[in-house]
Amino acid sequence: MATTFDPTEGTTYRISLRNDVDRCLELRRDGSIGIEWLSPLGHQQHWNITKDEQGLFQISSARDSSLFITLDAGSLECYASVSPTSWKLVFEEDGYVITSQDVVFALDDVGDVFASTKNHENLTQVWSINRVTVSTAPPKSFGEKYFPLTASQAVREGPYDFIIIGSGFGGGVLASDLFDRYRKLGRTKKVLVVEKGGILFHSHCLNTSRPNDPGTGRGQDNDAFFRDFRTPYNMNPPNDPDWNGGAVHCLGGRSPVWGLFAPRPHDETLERYFPKSVRDDLVNTYFEQAENLMKLSTPKTKPVHQHVMDRLNLTCDPEAHVQWKWGRITSEFHDERNFTFSKGAYSPIDKLLEIAMVVPPTGKPGSFKTLLNAEVDKLVFSDSGTKKRATSVHIRGQASPLTLRAEGQVILCAGSVESAAILLRSGVDLAAMQGTRITDHDIYFVERRFNFRQPSDRDVVGSMKLQTYMRLGSKYELSSCPPWRDFPPGRFPPNCFPWPDPPTGPSPPNNLPLDKIDPNPNSGGNVDGTLGSEGIIQRGDRFWFITRKKDDIALVNMSIDASSFLPRRSMKDQSVPKFIIVFVLKSTLNPASSIRLRPTDGQTVVTIRRLKDPDLPAKKADMVKMYNDAINAVGKVLKVDFLPPKRDEGKLQRLELGAVAHELGSIPMAQTDGGNDGCVDTDLLLRGFTNVSVCDLSVLPVSVEVNPTLTVAALALRLSEKLLPFPLIGTGLSIFAMNQSDQVIRVRASNADGSDEGYKDLQPGGVDSWDRHLKAVEGVFVERLGDGHDRIEVYRATTGETVYID
Repeated sequence: MATTFDPTEGTTYRISLRNDVDRCLELRRDGSIGIEWLSPLGHQQHWNITKDEQGLFQISSARDSSLFITLDAGSLECYASVSPTSWKLVFEEDGYVITSQDVVFALDDVGDVFASTKNHENLTQVWSINRVTVSTAPPKSFGEKYFPLTASQAVREGPYDFIIIGSGFGGGVLASDLFDRYRKLGRTKKVLVVEKGGILFHSHCLNTSRPNDPGTGRGQDNDAFFRDFRTPYNMNPPNDPDWNGGAVHCLGGRSPVWGLFAPRPHDETLERYFPKSVRDDLVNTYFEQAENLMKLSTPKTKPVHQHVMDRLNLTCDPEAHVQWKWGRITSEFHDERNFTFSKGAYSPIDKLLEIAMVVPPTGKPGSFKTLLNAEVDKLVFSDSGTKKRATSVHIRGQASPLTLRAEGQVILCAGSVESAAILLRSGVDLAAMQGTRITDHDIYFVERRFNFRQPSDRDVVGSMKLQTYMRLGSKYELSSCPPWRDFPPGRFPPNCFPWPDPPTGPSPPNNLPLDKIDPNPNSGGNVDGTLGSEGIIQRGDRFWFITRKKDDIALVNMSIDASSFLPRRSMKDQSVPKFIIVFVLKSTLNPASSIRLRPTDGQTVVTIRRLKDPDLPAKKADMVKMYNDAINAVGKVLKVDFLPPKRDEGKLQRLELGAVAHELGSIPMAQTDGGNDGCVDTDLLLRGFTNVSVCDLSVLPVSVEVNPTLTVAALALRLSEKLLPFPLIGTGLSIFAMNQSDQVIRVRASNADGSDEGYKDLQPGGVDSWDRHLKAVEGVFVERLGDGHDRIEVYRATTGETVYID
C-alpha cells in the first residue's frame, strides 16, 4: 500500500539511492543537483523537507535554506534555485518515488538528476529518505575535512583513467600536472592518487616551525624531520652501520623534508647514461619547466659575494674546470609584487592540498581524488596480445580492487623500494630486465668552523650556498704524435718511453684508453700500471702521447655560514660560523645490490652496497686539494680565520648511504632508444606491459652526481604530456588559438589581411581559427573575462601554427 512521507519539523534528511544508500543526493558547488558518495561531513548532502497545506513537499538545502530543488518544466532538468517546486513523496514497495505533476524525479547513468516519465530505461527512480543528525562541530583535521575518501568508496567509484600510486616528486608532480592539463583541455578524466600514509605536513617543513636554536634563524633542519618521521627498510644486514635512510609515508612522500638543492645532472652524464630522446627532452624542455614549477631562485648578489665566486674560480685547481656560482635552491625567497606572499620552500604537497580544497573529495566522473592511508599490495594483469595489461590495483585489507577503464593507466610512483616491491608481489621478474639494482652514490664532505676578524662583517656577508661541477680522478689515454724525425733538434718532448719489444699488428687509434693497450704482450701487464705517468711511447714506427685526464665529474656544494643539506654532525653550535664543502660523486648501478621478497613472510628485503671504485684514491686527493684551495680563497676574501679542528673537523668524511634519500635505479630505463637494457622504455612504460608506467627515483639508469629530485620532477612533467598531450592543430594558412587557461577568455586576431571578425569567446580547452590567404605573422589579442577587461594581452601568431594561451 502506497503511503506519503511524513516529515518531522526541524529534522534534516539524507536522500540516497534505494539500492545504494552510500550514493546521496548532493547540492554541487555549481548549483547543479547530482549523486555523490556519502560524505560524513557533507552538509551539501543534507536536506530540509517541508509539507504545505496541499500535502505537497518542498525540498531545500540544509546548507542554504533559500535554495530549493527546482524542476525546469521545459528541459526537465533539476537544479537549485530560490523558486521551489512542489513534489509528491510516495512510498511504494521498497522506497520513495518523488514526482511533480506527470514526471518522476530520476537519476541518469552518469549521476545527474532530472525528471522523466516513469519506468524509463537506465534511470533510478526509487529513493531512500533517512534522518540525519547535523553536527555543528568543525572538522578535527585536514584529513577529515579534505580527504574523507575511504578505500571502499574509492573501489565503488571506479573505474579510473589514471591510478597514481605514491604522491612524492614523481606522483605528486605528475598528478598535479594531469589535473591542470585536463582542466585546460576541458576533458573529463578520472584520476585517483593512492598514498600509503596520511597528512604529516601541510607544506614543506621549512615553511613551518622547526627545531632550530631560538633567535639564530640560520638552520635548515629538514633532516631532523626526515630522521623523526622516516620508516626504516628491512635491510640486509639488519643493522648495517653504513645505512642511515628510510621512507616517509605521508602525503607528498619525502618531498616535505627534502633539502631543496635542485641542480641538473652534467651534460656528459646525460650523454653517457640516458637515451638520446630522454636527454634531449630534458635539456631542451622539461628541466626548465621543472625549475619554474619548483620556484628555482637565486639570492641577490652583493659585490662581496661575486668577489668570493671570482676568487674561487681563479684559484681552484684549473684541471678541475670549476665554475662556482650560487647553489640552485627551489625556494621562492620573496615576491616582487606588493602584498603577495612568497611561496617559500617547494614541495608538491602544496598543490595536492590546494586541489583537495577546491575539488570535492567525492564527485561525478572527471573529478580528482586522493586516497590516504591505503597501501597497495599488487597489480593484477590480463594478457593483451604479446603484452600484459593491468586491470586492477589491490589495496591491502580491501576485498575488492580498484579498477581501470579500458584505456586506463597505472603509474607507479611509490619510490625505489616500494614500487619495485609492488611489481615483485605482482609477479614481475625485474631482475630479468636488469632491475632491483638499487644504488646510492658516494658523498664526501669536510667541515670547519671559522670567525670573522670583524664580527660586523658576518651580517654584511650573510649566508652563502655555492655549487660547481668539478673534474676528478685519473684516466690515461693515447693520442698520436708526429713521427720522431719531425721533432726539431733539441726539442724532443721529455719522458719518452719506447716500447721494449714493438708488437705486431695495427697501431691503436687516437684516444684509446691505456687499460686497453698492452705494451708488452709477453708481460701480461698494461700501460696504466707499467708507465703510470705522462709522456711518449713508441709502437713500431709510430709514436703516441700518454696523457692523464680527469675523467669523472662530481658536484661540489659549499655552505658558508649556512646550513648544508647534510644531516647535522658534530658542529651544532649555530653561534659559530661554519664552512661545509660537499662532494657528490656519480655511481653506476651496482649488481651487488638488490630488492627481494623474503620467502618466509613475503616482506621486502633491501641490500645496498657501495660500488668499488679503483680510482677512488685519486678522486679523494682531488677533493682534498679542492677543499684546501676553497678555504684559502674564502679566508682571504672574507677575512676570516679558520679555527683549530676538533674531532673530525678538517677531515674528508664519507656520508652513510641513504642519509639524504637518494637511493635509486631499481626499475631503470634503458640507456639507449629502443634498447632492452632496462625495465622501462624511454616513455617510462614497463617492458612487456601496455598500461603500467613508473615515475620515481627507481627509473634513473645511473646514480647521478647531483640531488636527483629535479630530474624526477622533469620526467614527471614529460610523462604527463605523453599521457595527456595538448593537440597540435595548427596547419595550412590558418591561425589557431587554444585556451589552456581555466577561465573563459575573449580572443581576436589582428586584421593583417584587411578583415576584422571582432572578439570571440573561448571556453577552457576551446580552439578557434582565422583563415588567411598568405603566410604571415600577426597578433592574437586576449581579454580575460572576469578581470574587468582592463588589460589586453598580445600573443605572436604565425599562419599554420597554434597559439597556446595559458
